[in-house]
Amino acid sequence: MRVLLGNPAPHQIVNDENGNPFRRPVPGGPRILEVFIPEGEGAYQHDRGDHTGDSLDKHFRFNRDVTKLGEGLEPFLSIAHPEQGHWSQHGADRPSWAWSDNEDLGRLLAEYFDCPFGIPADVASTHVVTGLVAGLPGGTA
Repeated sequence: MRVLLGNPAPHQIVNDENGNPFRRPVPGGPRILEVFIPEGEGAYQHDRGDHTGDSLDKHFRFNRDVTKLGEGLEPFLSIAHPEQGHWSQHGADRPSWAWSDNEDLGRLLAEYFDCPFGIPADVASTHVVTGLVAGLPGGTA
């Protein structure tokens, strides 16, 4: 599975001289966070079950140290975990948009982060798109 998230305020977690982690802004403007999640036999499968973005948000508010949400939600958890997920390590606030080649996962992330689903038509002029491993879907960049 491939996930792209519009990142209006990219940062990276680095350690200061005492070894304490802090968020350092990444210069250059909005970027795209690209995540690849292994799938197929012996790897992860996405299955949201009865979960909604809102139900997962409520769960995280009371269980920030959760490490498992149930079979099928590992791809979501790897991105959205409030302390160890890809987004918490690279983005601030929330994504400006969410997309995945697994449409249900992309829509669940959009619901959870309360952002639009899909790649904006003008993304190549509003985000730094260099460095994407697989480029943008549909040859937009």
